[in-house]
Amino acid sequence: RNYIAPEQMDGKPEPASDIYSMGVVAYQMFTGYLPVQAIINNPAGKLPLPSSLNAWFPASADAVILRAVETNPRKRYQS
Repeated sequence: RNYIAPEQMDGKPEPASDIYSMGVVAYQMFTGYLPVQAIINNPAGKLPLPSSLNAWFPASADAVILRAVETNPRKRYQS
């Protein structure tokens, strides 16, 4: 359930849904948190940058992960 894209939960999967799932796996792999856990634990209520949770993760790669877990499928990578 935590790895399923929002549109897939609504019964409207599309190719970008797989990108979301891959992004969730990558976020968890590099930070130790599922995105939903990281949001809950963040006082600002926003998804923290992976580099803020893992000193070894390069800040230059934050945008790659964040784009993959974008809730709007149009803003994700398309392939």
